[in-house]
Amino acid sequence: MDSLLLAQGMVDVRSGGWLSLLTKKPLKAEVSFDGVLADSYSPGDSVGWSDAPARGCVVLVHGMTTAGKADHRLVAFAESLVRLGFTALVPDLPGMKRFRPEEADVARIERAFSWMTRGGAGSHERCSLLAFSFAAGPALRAAARPAVGGKLAAFIGVGAYYDLKNVLKHLTTSGGQNRPAFPGGLPIRHGKWLFLRYNTELLGLDAHRDSVEAIVSRKRKDEAADIGDLLAGMPEGARALLALMENKSPERFEELYAIQGAAQRARLREWGMRGVVPGVGGKKFFLHGREDPFIPPSESVLLASRARETSGGAASAFVFSGFRHVGIEADLFSLAQILEGARFLGFISAVLSAMEER
Repeated sequence: MDSLLLAQGMVDVRSGGWLSLLTKKPLKAEVSFDGVLADSYSPGDSVGWSDAPARGCVVLVHGMTTAGKADHRLVAFAESLVRLGFTALVPDLPGMKRFRPEEADVARIERAFSWMTRGGAGSHERCSLLAFSFAAGPALRAAARPAVGGKLAAFIGVGAYYDLKNVLKHLTTSGGQNRPAFPGGLPIRHGKWLFLRYNTELLGLDAHRDSVEAIVSRKRKDEAADIGDLLAGMPEGARALLALMENKSPERFEELYAIQGAAQRARLREWGMRGVVPGVGGKKFFLHGREDPFIPPSESVLLASRARETSGGAASAFVFSGFRHVGIEADLFSLAQILEGARFLGFISAVLSAMEER
């Protein structure tokens, strides 16, 4: 029943779904500790018993959004979990708010988790981490740190990535010649230009932000626009990167990727999850939209496969056609989706059970 209520709340985000009719509004407080600003959510008397212990605790990690911890979808999701009896903490991550992965955010997630397990919002020896989209990278890196690993009940990634090289291939070449580079939906046309805009440091173009912004602005208006004049003052490495971004042929991707600067390829590899996943404890769950336009669902399958291969722990991936990127966009309860919907509810039930480990 809980999985059904949570899923329905994810569909009806703005009103909070049926849970908002059956329970009282959770208690919310802004807290600050160890250089971290976060919102703490607790059941209080929202489940009817003010002194009832929480079922478990979870640190929710927001994705790339300027709203940070105040993103309305994240707030609604946190409240839904708390209405089911969990406590939740949502740290604000400046790097994710600037649309870039940062080691400082990894440290903030680690400190947020430690705050929860040392009694910050109740008594919890173990806690879970749930991360959305590109934030799964910093969250998995935090989960692999010793201070977190031994106390992690479950890691849940929604729309997570495994290898940024795969993501680049998806954003640039999926849909080329009417076929995707990976199973999944076609990417949003301007997705690759947004990736370029927000990852100048990761891609080695921090010294050319103004030129990159001009290129992105021009390309978002017209994909076929000439940018030769903007490339004139940029180094050869930048030209190679732009050639990669403009390429739409899956067959040419490897050739163009191979000529990227060694430092750029190293940075992308550094933020990959292949070497990180083996150090992540607890049970691992990865949920992905079948038609995700930003990150192909094959990434979650790779994450779960790597976890099973190296850690020996329980790990599963569920690719759901009702999802796009990090939210339900289909009628979960339509006749056409009822069988997959039942499997989805079973997956959510397993996640909630894992999160209850104290």
